[in-house]
Amino acid sequence: MFFAQSIKTAFFLVMILSLFSCGLISNSKGQISGEELAYESGQSISSKCTQAILPIQNLIAGGKLRKAEKELLALSEAKCNSRYEQAQLGRYLGHVYYQQGRLRESIAVFQKFIALPDLRQSQRQDTLYTIAQMCFILEDYSGSVTALIQRRKIAKQIDPQAEVLLARGYYKLGEKAESLTIMQSVIADDKSRGHTTKSSWLGLLHDIELSTLTMKH
Repeated sequence: MFFAQSIKTAFFLVMILSLFSCGLISNSKGQISGEELAYESGQSISSKCTQAILPIQNLIAGGKLRKAEKELLALSEAKCNSRYEQAQLGRYLGHVYYQQGRLRESIAVFQKFIALPDLRQSQRQDTLYTIAQMCFILEDYSGSVTALIQRRKIAKQIDPQAEVLLARGYYKLGEKAESLTIMQSVIADDKSRGHTTKSSWLGLLHDIELSTLTMKH
């Protein structure tokens, strides 16, 4: 029980780092990056909507999540009325839900966010990884694998962290051969770059290989 709880705690810590890297948590100045909030088509968030969101960003940064949630839900469409702006509000709401441990609600909001047709691929890619992590925490391994496969299709290069999570998902689903193939590839690539392979990766590979041998016998 303690070990299982420790694993979940570790994944929550990984999630926090992921949310920072995705830009879901405001920076120290409470500013919104124009590059981050832009469609591939060139659309961006309006100054009117930016001014409405800034106080909410500060609430999130200050840990006042209930108030931030209330403000996001009450924000007038007159201030943020484009499809993209409404999506950004949902993105912040997803983060607020996550911080409150409401992962299923967070996933639902992020799923709507990635459904936008003109979303920047980098945002879609990062959000899919976040969804995959939350699904794994909830032991929805099928959902985690699905999100990572979607992410893999649009990624410009292989992300070893995402691949390891995918291998873990397949392993949990009993797809040992697929899991083994992924981990062997990740570790081989890591070694070819002259890196010292993480002990957790080697441990996972060992567990998969042992499980595979047990199945054969």
